[in-house]
Amino acid sequence: MDIVRYTCEFHKKEQSKVLQEHKIVLYCPDCAKEHILSIIQTEDRLKEKYAQHHHEKIEKNRQRLIHQLLLSCLVAFYLQLTPWIFAPFFYDTQTIQQYVQAVGYTYRWMWTEAWMVLISSILLGLGIYYIQDAIRKIKKLPSLHSKRTYHKKKDQVHAVKRFQQSSRLKKAQIYIKKLHKRFIEEKTTIKPVELMTEYELILYYAKLIQHMAYKDVQIIVPSESFGVAIIAQQHGVRTAMMVCKEPEKLTPEMMNHFATGRAYYDCERAILMTPTTLCPDGKQFAEELHITCWNMKEKEEQLTYDESEAWKAYLDPYLIKHDQDLKQYAIYETHRLLETYEAT
Repeated sequence: MDIVRYTCEFHKKEQSKVLQEHKIVLYCPDCAKEHILSIIQTEDRLKEKYAQHHHEKIEKNRQRLIHQLLLSCLVAFYLQLTPWIFAPFFYDTQTIQQYVQAVGYTYRWMWTEAWMVLISSILLGLGIYYIQDAIRKIKKLPSLHSKRTYHKKKDQVHAVKRFQQSSRLKKAQIYIKKLHKRFIEEKTTIKPVELMTEYELILYYAKLIQHMAYKDVQIIVPSESFGVAIIAQQHGVRTAMMVCKEPEKLTPEMMNHFATGRAYYDCERAILMTPTTLCPDGKQFAEELHITCWNMKEKEEQLTYDESEAWKAYLDPYLIKHDQDLKQYAIYETHRLLETYEAT
């Protein structure tokens, strides 16, 4: 892929590229220091806020699981501990020895009653299950590290370095590669002119002239209107264009009609586009009417030969060239960062 380079006129340095929606912003790192610092500071504040929220969430989960662990222990061993609590209410326990004997009597009674054994086993099983569940989840919780101190001081050099090393520039390069792939596909998947309908030929030529620095290209419908098929501008000159698939069928009346169309659509130039060279008589008659004749096969070969210029012209509509200090991009990026961190 041919790399298209653009230079900052003020600093005489190569401009970098970042992606904004479906456009590529050209900027000079030296011109954009102030707004790059603003973007990095916003990113750091949001990261710190997110990290604090993340820590609080982990701590809440940890507390919840500790409560689950304690409650599970209570459920598991509730009936095992009740004899130590309720034995004094049913037996004489004036001495420690009597108290221990009373507890023993209570345990023997509990384990001879089938329903008590069943209840105790159920509670023990549930308790152990939730104890294991709590321990497993506590182990899976991320470790709470000390809070990271993010860059806050006004160090523009550091901010620019971070910005230039971020994924923003890589995303722009990936997008440019996709555009170049589409550019190559459009060039290689074109139907032969001989098999095109006249309308398909008009659309094809309309795309072709865009690679020749023509802008504001319009298709005139119906195309029979004075023979004008396309209107476009180049260097401020408005041009009417006629497309004729079969030059041998072109008549003087059709050329006169087209010359009238140039005036009707308020155009300064008129161009007759044909797939092959016009016959000498036809070319002479066109010159008398101040109509320029183009052999589009030759034009196409010229464009193919200078592919880098064609690619540059194809890429041009996707570029934002008026924001080299990133003032507008900083607003867009701030909103994008806010939406990203709010979503998380």
